[in-house]
Amino acid sequence: MTDKANIPSETLPEDDLQLTEPEEQIETNKTITFDQIWNKILHFGLGETTVRIGTAVASLILIALVVWVMSRFFLKAEKSNDLPTAPISALESTPVVFNAGGLNPILSSGFSVFRKAQLHTILPPKPRSTMTEYTIVEGDSLFGIAEKFGLKPESLLWSNQHILGNDPHNIYPGVTILIPPFDGAVYIWAEGSGLNGVAKFYNVTPDAIVDWPANQLDRATLGDFSFPNIPIGKLLFIPNGYGEFSDWLEQYNRDEPATSSITGS
Repeated sequence: MTDKANIPSETLPEDDLQLTEPEEQIETNKTITFDQIWNKILHFGLGETTVRIGTAVASLILIALVVWVMSRFFLKAEKSNDLPTAPISALESTPVVFNAGGLNPILSSGFSVFRKAQLHTILPPKPRSTMTEYTIVEGDSLFGIAEKFGLKPESLLWSNQHILGNDPHNIYPGVTILIPPFDGAVYIWAEGSGLNGVAKFYNVTPDAIVDWPANQLDRATLGDFSFPNIPIGKLLFIPNGYGEFSDWLEQYNRDEPATSSITGS
């Protein structure tokens, strides 16, 4: 039996040549390109529909990609926030311990000073509106008494002329004098006196005397200032009033009156 594979093709019969042609055509038809597919789609009139479907699919893929990326980002952020942290109450209640090895034991001890609440508040004294009395004691002087009550010495003299006269040295232990609320003068109302004359003598206006509350003078019943209805012997305080000033010096008592000395040049 003769082997046909060793026989050249030129000597093969025509039937054998026809058997080999379909195999070559099948191998050629197996390789189909994208252009061929697209041409077939266009041939059936589905080109526009295919483009729309492809665009929609691409959009969905892009949206899904964005959602995935954002979810990954927020997931990492939540994990970082979920890390355990110490509560604020624990931080506030945690005692801080200091090493007091080289410190003064008094300074590093737990001793503390508590300030006692003061129930009484020291307030400055309110200004007086009425006159008070003062009894002179041994060693007092008009200057010392005036300084004690924050007054001028001449104000004490003008307020006590009915007791001291015009001499500031007429003060003796046991004598009671008047202390005005502030600098001014005191006048004891006498028969025949008038507000105009008294005010002029003490260099004030009649209204200053009438309007002083402690004098208790009512304009409705006072009448004429020249002959006012004021009881005889009533004490009137004259605010900021002053009389005739006489030169007088404070008297000094000497332990050895027989001994004298001269100072200065």
